[in-house]
Amino acid sequence: VYSNHDNETHLLKLDENMDMISDEMILKSELLAIDPTICKVGDTYLVTHTTIEGTINNPNPNGDNGVYTLELFASRDLKTWEYRTTIVSEKHDIEDIDMVCDDNRLYCIYEKENYDKGPSKICMRFSEDEGMSWSEETILIDNGGDNEFSCILPEYDGWRLYYSSDKENPGASYNGASAYSAFFDADFLHIPELDEKVDMKDNNAVRLYEVKQTGDKLYFMYAHNYMTDKDFVLRSIETD
Repeated sequence: VYSNHDNETHLLKLDENMDMISDEMILKSELLAIDPTICKVGDTYLVTHTTIEGTINNPNPNGDNGVYTLELFASRDLKTWEYRTTIVSEKHDIEDIDMVCDDNRLYCIYEKENYDKGPSKICMRFSEDEGMSWSEETILIDNGGDNEFSCILPEYDGWRLYYSSDKENPGASYNGASAYSAFFDADFLHIPELDEKVDMKDNNAVRLYEVKQTGDKLYFMYAHNYMTDKDFVLRSIETD
């Protein structure tokens, strides 16, 4: 899924060679809609997008943020989509969403930013009724930097959360960010001693977008020097 500046959310289908099969608009909003994600629970597909009413990407710590509303939609055929619920609606930047399902519990994880490129938390809510209702918010990563959430992957008896952050260079945002991972047990209890800085070449000025595990390799997709060169990079790392 992806969104565009026409306030549309699209579903893009690719074949095994990554050639496009179809590109269909599935949602249309009166407001700008950003950062969609998709997952499947049972026989139901779930899609989110975040609409913004008011100021978009407010850069001023003393400025007025717009209202960011993270909405959930459901479909069984990928054609007809129905609104299901609002997961969170606040005057914070709610961005970089991911959803995963485990043992019939649906987790939604997102970045919550005080202001654009400012300190941000990575937060989680869960649902036990396929997104009809949601838990209170749990903070997974506190706002020790501009923490840009990428994704979360299952690992052993828990979860590995990947993100980029300027926590070693506070205030530098993307220009001073590197990629990190944090480990959580099956109940999302943080185990800090298992956290890691990602061991990859040029792990500086990184804006991490996605991480995928395939066989014995981890693939990292990120922007390098986002504010200047805007290089778009795919890098792989061998895993044990």
